[in-house]
Amino acid sequence: MIETIFRIAVIFIIVAFIIAVLGSTSLNYNIGISDYKVLFTSFLFCIAYLVPIDRLLPIFAIVVGYTVLKISIAIIKNFWDILPIRG
Repeated sequence: MIETIFRIAVIFIIVAFIIAVLGSTSLNYNIGISDYKVLFTSFLFCIAYLVPIDRLLPIFAIVVGYTVLKISIAIIKNFWDILPIRG
């Protein structure tokens, strides 16, 4: 469910970016970032309005915490294997 929502969000971001690039009428190299920032933040507000952030935030925090724990354990194991001490 969450993966589907994020995939849809990424697709909407890509479509919004393509529409923003195609909708610009000036062909100079000085592209202002403020228009895209407003478009991106308004898109994020729409996603935050539709998705129940209060219920999904603890799940997201647990997944991120578990991933950070796995990465830190892997780093510690690598450092332990590098040490010349064998028991």
